[in-house]
Amino acid sequence: MSKNWNQEQLEAITTRNTNILVSASAGSGKTGVLVQRLVELVTLDHIEIDEILAMTFSEDAANEMKKRLSSEISKLVLNADDNNKQYLQSQLSKLSNAHISTIHSFCYSILKNYYYLLGLSSKRVATLCDEATLKLYQNQVLEEIIHEKSNNKEFQILCSMLCSRPEDLQPVKNTILKVANMANSQSNPMQWLENAKRDYSTNLKNTHFYQVFMDYWHGRIYMLKDSFESLFQQLNEHYPDDVNRYEKLSLKYDTIRNLENSHDFDDLRNHVYSCARLVCPTSPDAANTIYKENRERITTIEDEILSVPPVDVMNKMIKENQCVIFELFNCVNLYFNKIETLKNEKEIIDFSDMEHFALQLLREYDEVASYYRNKFKQIMVDEFQDSNDVQDELVALICKENNVFRVGDVKQSIYGFRHALPSIMQSYKEKEDQLSYSI
Repeated sequence: MSKNWNQEQLEAITTRNTNILVSASAGSGKTGVLVQRLVELVTLDHIEIDEILAMTFSEDAANEMKKRLSSEISKLVLNADDNNKQYLQSQLSKLSNAHISTIHSFCYSILKNYYYLLGLSSKRVATLCDEATLKLYQNQVLEEIIHEKSNNKEFQILCSMLCSRPEDLQPVKNTILKVANMANSQSNPMQWLENAKRDYSTNLKNTHFYQVFMDYWHGRIYMLKDSFESLFQQLNEHYPDDVNRYEKLSLKYDTIRNLENSHDFDDLRNHVYSCARLVCPTSPDAANTIYKENRERITTIEDEILSVPPVDVMNKMIKENQCVIFELFNCVNLYFNKIETLKNEKEIIDFSDMEHFALQLLREYDEVASYYRNKFKQIMVDEFQDSNDVQDELVALICKENNVFRVGDVKQSIYGFRHALPSIMQSYKEKEDQLSYSI
C-alpha cells in the first residue's frame, strides 16, 4: 500500500468476515479508507467489481469513488504480471457499470428489473418526475385538501394555530408536507402515521415519537459539542496563552459534556439551560470567522432547545389539542392518497417511490431479495450517519450476516436531510459481537 495508514485505518481496510462500522470525524480520511478497502477487495481478495455494492448519498461522491478506484487499479496494472494484468483490466472494463452509486440509483435499478411484479407500467417506471414538476403537483394536491376541508371545524382550528394571516395558508401546506416527508423516511409510512396517531393518546414519554423526538435533540447536541470542540481547537492553535478564555469555555462545556447519553428531555433541557447561563467567550481576534461561526451556532442551538417547553407542558398541550393533531394526520393520509393517485394518472415516480417500491419488492418477493443477497459478496455504505429507516432496512434485506462495511460520523448527521436518524448509526456502534465490529 502506497499510503502510510495508521493502525485504525489499516484495521478498517484489512479486517474481513465481519460487519464493520467505521466512525470517524470529518477530514480523517474515511472515504480514502473505503476506497482502499474496495481496491484490496478487488485486487487481493479477487472479489470482482460487479460483486460489490457501494452506496453513498450523492452522484458526485459516487463518481469520485469510481474515479479514485479506477486510478488505483490503473497504477497496479502497470506492474502486474500477464495473468493479473488481464484480471485487473477486466475489472476496469466493468467499472462504468458497477454498483457504485447513490442509494436512489441502486433502488431504481431494482425497480427497473422487477417493476412488473408490482403491477407498475414500464412508462411510469421510466418517467422520473423532476423536482419543479413534483412541487407543482404537491401544491395542486394541497390546494384540493384545503378546499375540501374548508368547512371542517378541526381543520379551521389547525389553520388558525399555524397561520398568522387567514389568507396565507402556506404554513398549513408546509406542515402537511413536513409530516408526510417524515413518514416517507420510515419503512412503512402508513403504519408510522397510525402509530403516531395512537401515540398522541398517551403520555409523550411512553410513545415511539419520544424516541424520534430525542433523536433529533441528540443530533443537535452532537452539533453543539462539535462547535465547542472547534472553539477549543481555535484557542489551542491561535491563542494558546489565553488561559482565561479557555477556562470559561471549559466551564460552559462541562455542563453538556455527556448529554448525548441522556434519554430524558427535561434533563437535557436543564443542562442546556445551565450552559446558556454561562457566557461563551468571544474570539480575541474579530477576523477569526471560524470561531465566530461556531460561537453563533452554540447560541442558536441553545435557543432552539430552550424554546421547547418541558415534557409535562407538552403533554398538557397535546391533550388540549388532540383533535387538531388528529386532523393534521388525517390531512397527511389524504395527501398520500391523492398524490399517489395523481402520480399513477401521470405515470411518474419520484425519488421516494424508488426507495419504497424497491423495499416492497425485497420484502414481498423472496426471489428478488435472494438474487441481490447472492450477487453481492460485499456491501459498503458511505456517509452512513445520513441513513434513514428505509435505507437501513433495504441493506438489511440484501446483506449476509457478516458482509456490510459502514462509514460515517454521527456528529455530522443532518437530521431532516432525508430525515436521517442519528440513533441508527448509534445503535450499530453499540452492537458489537462476533459478527459486528466497530472501529
